[in-house]
Amino acid sequence: MQDGQKVVGAGADKTAKILDLAANGAAPQQVAAHDAPIRSVRYIEAPNTNAPMIVTGSWDKSIRYWDLRQATPVATVMMQDKVFAMDGKSQFLREKFLF
Repeated sequence: MQDGQKVVGAGADKTAKILDLAANGAAPQQVAAHDAPIRSVRYIEAPNTNAPMIVTGSWDKSIRYWDLRQATPVATVMMQDKVFAMDGKSQFLREKFLF
């Protein structure tokens, strides 16, 4: 995350978790879930609110936007195929597919 105090990771267990580096060994907190492995995760700030969000791309052919204050995604975008990679800059997101 931008302040460097938290890191987010995701993987084959179909979840994304945040680890608070200042929490003195506290367990990571699950913040996202998909129906297949999560291949990519990015941190963004929501436009006009600066609310912390993460975006996850999965092999379940979806990209999901997660407001870290809620348990469910605020938006889901269905893709043509599995998401293999994503990158973001500012409020823009680019996804990559292998066909």
